Amino acid sequence: SFLPDTGQTKCYNNTAEITCPSPGQAFYGQDANFLTRPRSYLGSTATETDLVTSLMWQKADDMQGRIWADAGVHCQSLELESYDDWRLPSRLELLTIVDSGRSGPAISPVFSCESDYYWSGSTTFNADFAWSVDFTRGGSVLSSRNATPNVRCVRGAPLPESVYVDNGDDTVTDKSTGLVWERAGSASQMSWESALAWCENATTGGYADWHLPNILEFASLVDLSRVNPAIDPVFTSPGNMYYSGTTQAGSSGDSVWMVDFYYGYTDAKFKTNMFHVRCVRSGQGMSSPGALNMLLLDGQ
Repeated sequence: SFLPDTGQTKCYNNTAEITCPSPGQAFYGQDANFLTRPRSYLGSTATETDLVTSLMWQKADDMQGRIWADAGVHCQSLELESYDDWRLPSRLELLTIVDSGRSGPAISPVFSCESDYYWSGSTTFNADFAWSVDFTRGGSVLSSRNATPNVRCVRGAPLPESVYVDNGDDTVTDKSTGLVWERAGSASQMSWESALAWCENATTGGYADWHLPNILEFASLVDLSRVNPAIDPVFTSPGNMYYSGTTQAGSSGDSVWMVDFYYGYTDAKFKTNMFHVRCVRSGQGMSSPGALNMLLLDGQ
């Protein structure tokens, strides 16, 4: 998979940090119980290369707000370390550098970053809006194109689009990430603690290794070309609000990241809310773009 780990290493109950639980215990199955691909950056004077996604990022933005149209022009005209092929990142690309173990700003300290919104190049059904990511907490929202978030440019091959395969057993494989999803979300809504247990006990498709998806896994499932629901029609979607396994850092532990599949935004809500559940399991995806992209990033 090209998705890095979220960065969350602490475990929580409904109100506070706890020792990470073991299988069978309450609150097992949350984000920090699973380490996917650890974050790793290769830094230079002005750039940071993400060794999981192979994307090269500006280490520091100029902390100047711009309307959306000017944000794209800014990246296209940027020259940094002899590279001139910078662009505005997609929403998902920007979310891959959110560190869900941090807040204010929610990003690795290898970057210089304001606790503010940053533009993505991802558009939506409404031509007056585009997607931005809030690096104070780490959520993604629709912003008016006349708003003035900051801009952090990126270069490298775009992250691959999702390619879904219906496995015919109530599961769907995303060939780009390697993740295997339940085709249908839960008909009922439940609390976060119940959602964790729901996925730990799931046997969909005859598999027993399901878990509640972390927020980055869930964000990869959003189809930005659709609305109500913002998900590929290979899935059935009984409701819009879905829990992730990722607690909001800096929230004292009482709030957790969720995805609203009406529009596709990610936000943090109290764990005592009643939301739907869609479980995920790790599979095998296409090879990471890593090795090929490193050649590109080296300018060869």
